[in-house]
Amino acid sequence: MANHLGNTDSLYLTGINPILTALREHAPIEKIFLRYGSDPPDEILRRARHHGIPFAVLSREKFDHLVHQIGAFKHHQNIIALRRIYQTVEWSECLASVSSVPPPCIVACDQITDPHNFGAIVRTAAAAGAEAVLTTLHNSAPMTPATIAASSGAFERIPIVRVRSLLTALAAAKEKGFWIIGTAHDGEHLYTEHLYDRPVIVVIGSEGHGMRRSIRRLCDAVVRIPLARSIESLNASVAAGVVLFELRRQRSTTEAVAGASPSATVPAAQGVPSSMHASARDAQDLQRSI
Repeated sequence: MANHLGNTDSLYLTGINPILTALREHAPIEKIFLRYGSDPPDEILRRARHHGIPFAVLSREKFDHLVHQIGAFKHHQNIIALRRIYQTVEWSECLASVSSVPPPCIVACDQITDPHNFGAIVRTAAAAGAEAVLTTLHNSAPMTPATIAASSGAFERIPIVRVRSLLTALAAAKEKGFWIIGTAHDGEHLYTEHLYDRPVIVVIGSEGHGMRRSIRRLCDAVVRIPLARSIESLNASVAAGVVLFELRRQRSTTEAVAGASPSATVPAAQGVPSSMHASARDAQDLQRSI
């Protein structure tokens, strides 16, 4: 985690989108650093002044030294912000949402250690409407400028839960009524099967090894994403996106059907089982997602 002069209560945001999102969400930003000669968006300047956030215009040499210090070589866009560290939520708070409507969806990361991958998963989870992202205190990606940049501001919009043991956390969730759905290239179920009509936790394993065996044994179902060619697996954040947006599609379809009047429903063609219509739609969705 990048910190300021050894202050572990703060971290750096880099790039226009993460900083602008943080300002829009009233994040606790302490200071904004600009590279001399840069031209930041007016909205950043306006919002920062409104909140009384000080600016520091650094010479090119000093700004580049700060970039080197925090390891943000590709993401800074000539602007860096110092903010107080993200506050995580307690796992017990998430478990209390099991009875909410619609049923909650939580994304769990099993040893996702790559900062870019973790940031992209958080972004995908937020975009798909997940309630939280669950990860571990150890053997997980650090909060770096690359992580935050990859999330494109999503850390401001979705709670992050950090636990000591993912296995213990998932076991507690099962006792509360959550279904645990794992992802693997050899999963027993297609990701398009109807498995998401209840409180679920979708587990994304690391790219190198996938889910650990102990986590897989805890799963109520393990889904796979068929691939068109002989490629072993998808990038972890891409796999998360495929599964989470299939979940979102199924739930949106269910809500639409439930809200439709009886006269508005369209019966299946005579002589063709309705399950075949579902299979055809699933096949079309699969072709689009590959």
